[in-house]
Amino acid sequence: MLPTAMARIALLLALAFIAAMAVACGDDAPSSGPDEIPLEGTVLAVTARDIRFTPTELSAPAGVITIALKNEDGGIPHNIRVHRGNNQSGDTVGRTEIEDGPSEQRLRLELEAGEYYYHCDPHPNMRGSLIVT
Repeated sequence: MLPTAMARIALLLALAFIAAMAVACGDDAPSSGPDEIPLEGTVLAVTARDIRFTPTELSAPAGVITIALKNEDGGIPHNIRVHRGNNQSGDTVGRTEIEDGPSEQRLRLELEAGEYYYHCDPHPNMRGSLIVT
């Protein structure tokens, strides 16, 4: 292989890596497991059980909010995605990965006062509201 061809391949690989990192670090990047996200600010516990969220109504003061999601449905995938507004058509402000239960995840958000909607991507009937004051 000619040195210029090798240089082009190296450049393409570097650009692919940079693009992948940019996507992973975007605002819509999912949060991680409980060991990676510290409990800070207002902590809200949400449980996924029997293909339902409990509770379905949450409230918190504006600022840092950590949602601690506990998936108790063994072998069933769940996540939590939070949207601005009162339905899933609003901008996504944060989400966790879709994981089979049992599992625990944390989602750290920094939210302004307003109304937010949350749901499970694989099970859109699992939903709730978050009022931030």
